Amino acid sequence: METRKSLSRRDLLRLTAGAIGGMVVTVACGATPTATPAPTAATAAKPTATTVSVATPASGAKASIQFWTRLGAEKQPADMSDEWNKAHPETQVVYQGIPGGDYRTKLLASVAGGNPPDVVGMDIVLMPVYTDQNALLAIDDYLTAEGAAFKNDFKQGLWVSTVDKGKTYAIPWWSDPSALFFNVEMATAAGFPKGPQTWDELKAIAKSATKLTGNPDTDIYGMVFPVISPSMFTFLPYLWSAGADLLDQNNCAGFNNDGGRAALQLLTDLFQNGWMPRSALYGTDGTALANIFASGHAAMYVSGPAILAQVAKVKPDLKVGAVPMPGPTPGKQSSFLGGDNLVAMKATKFPKQSWEFMKFIVGAELMRKYTLANNGVYCTGLMTRTSAYTPDYFQKFPIQESLQKTAEVGRAPWPSTYLTEARVPLYNAMQAAMGGQQTVQKALAEAEPKVNQITGCKK
Repeated sequence: METRKSLSRRDLLRLTAGAIGGMVVTVACGATPTATPAPTAATAAKPTATTVSVATPASGAKASIQFWTRLGAEKQPADMSDEWNKAHPETQVVYQGIPGGDYRTKLLASVAGGNPPDVVGMDIVLMPVYTDQNALLAIDDYLTAEGAAFKNDFKQGLWVSTVDKGKTYAIPWWSDPSALFFNVEMATAAGFPKGPQTWDELKAIAKSATKLTGNPDTDIYGMVFPVISPSMFTFLPYLWSAGADLLDQNNCAGFNNDGGRAALQLLTDLFQNGWMPRSALYGTDGTALANIFASGHAAMYVSGPAILAQVAKVKPDLKVGAVPMPGPTPGKQSSFLGGDNLVAMKATKFPKQSWEFMKFIVGAELMRKYTLANNGVYCTGLMTRTSAYTPDYFQKFPIQESLQKTAEVGRAPWPSTYLTEARVPLYNAMQAAMGGQQTVQKALAEAEPKVNQITGCKK
């Protein structure tokens, strides 16, 4: 079993320093991967274009709740907070949507400094960091008082990431299963109208669709697989389907094996055959990568449901399908079941008000209203309440049925406090192998001891 040590204040400061000192990147799942510059004195004084905040609480409020998310300029949480504020003048919410890398740095620093926000939309991958630090408020008593019907209305698999050592610390807010989205016309032309089910079918579609003219306006690529930040949201399912992993339950590297080598060789072949754009590996703009697919210039794209909103903006008539990440053989499909939970920080002065606000945010009708208004996307993923899904919803957004099936085969990574740091050597190995600087075998062999050094694994 994994040995999980409690993070000290020094640990938190170390993680914070690492986020500031290295490239600041989006957290593990959900968001489009982009490099995010650290805030300067000039930009810190006011919200940036990727930061949304609602009005200052009314002067007569008895409680002021600080609510942070990693969703940057996504408007839904800000609008939900505004709705709460209008209905609850006695408890006002100040919302901040912070870009992914800045969010991680700012949240770690706030906990280390003893001044965290009250409520946080927390990436499920970061949950172990804060539960081990005893920084989150246990909500079991609130859930019990609410009654079983409330908890049972959530998709039950999502509660796994909310529990640590028998206590519940979060409510599932939005779900983000990684999927392979495909251009239906291009996949059909290759002979796979339902999308690829195996790696061989994926390669067949990529080869068939790629048409390079030398002109970026007319080039067509087989696949866009973003490798521009160390996000495991898209790559871990390929490891899982081949029997490998980033970390095993002993916190040791789990990728330098036949399965890990096969998974990385797949991506290396796709890139070196010219079936993926060079910007997938060497670019810095995740939105531009998404737009290659959204504009009809790629057959496949690996992402979460957020890509659907991008397609609706760029090319709304594009016919898109979705399947879980294909596996090496039939029946080995997988998905990273990411997303965010809602947590209240233990240091909050307003635990009851924070719980009431969290409960409001995850209201089934509220979820449904905002999802219907956003092309079937809730925040940047899927709704978590079963009662929010009605037959007319699937009629309006038929691709959502495929995404529900994707979520059913999804899994979350092993809840290790080392995931965020351990992914970096593997990411560097991916870049080295795909870019041709090292063989797959050498890249993974060199990454293994680096990961084990981070986690303290002794083999």
